[in-house]
Amino acid sequence: MSKVFVTSDTHFGHNNIIRFCSRPYGGVTEMDEDLIKRWNSRVGHADTVYFLGDFAFASQSRIIEVLGLLNFMQMFIVPGNHDEKLRSMWAHPVEPVWETHGVHFITMLDEVQEIRHEGRTFVLCHYPMEEWNGKFRGAIHLHGHCHSQHSNGGKSKSKLNRVEGRYDIGVDMYGGPVELTGDLSHLDNPKGWQDETR
Repeated sequence: MSKVFVTSDTHFGHNNIIRFCSRPYGGVTEMDEDLIKRWNSRVGHADTVYFLGDFAFASQSRIIEVLGLLNFMQMFIVPGNHDEKLRSMWAHPVEPVWETHGVHFITMLDEVQEIRHEGRTFVLCHYPMEEWNGKFRGAIHLHGHCHSQHSNGGKSKSKLNRVEGRYDIGVDMYGGPVELTGDLSHLDNPKGWQDETR
């Protein structure tokens, strides 16, 4: 049975993100390889991924190469502030490349997207919002951009104040894609880069 996952802020190919976010890597090649491994250990070939922005700091050919290495049946991208290349690739697609790498199963969405999954409404955006549609009726807001981190002391480090129903689901908080379910308890227990299983 297929599953639905959500994640953001992989920053494939971005060497400076290692220092900026204290990622546990010696270089960009090691980071990219481990991010792909983590993704594929969680996401299967039949699964759907909602990616909430900032996929890569890389050339078009490297972006296509990475997309071809990742497990998913369909990916929906809510663009972030560093996704100019992705936007332009979908504005001017190169058909033979898409067919070879299965990239035609990727859909670029609007900057704010609402979805229903397992009886819940999720409001997806790269950026965190203070208010969102359905907030007071149980809608959950998932975002990236802030690179919140899980620390070894069991507490999350974030530049944001805690807002009920809002979660930074980036890789720096969960160590990779997170399964989207109606039960949110796993979102309240991030393990950061220590999490090899989720």
